[in-house]
Amino acid sequence: MPVESLHRLAPDPDPDPDPDRMVRRVTAAHPRLLAEGLARLLVDPSESVASAAAGNPDLPSAAMHRILALAGL
Repeated sequence: MPVESLHRLAPDPDPDPDPDRMVRRVTAAHPRLLAEGLARLLVDPSESVASAAAGNPDLPSAAMHRILALAGL
């Protein structure tokens, strides 16, 4: 999938019931997603989307450290 498409699929979510959660979750796990899109998805209101972003293998180390600090690790 082109990186440009990934960024279009990772906008701030609509506050209404969320039919696009699955798309954001798949986007969050994609290895070609750039750091800015990944950062937006880390704070997604859907826990499954934020978890997928946190598990992305290209998550910047600074974000990993913040997650670990918030978890008390």
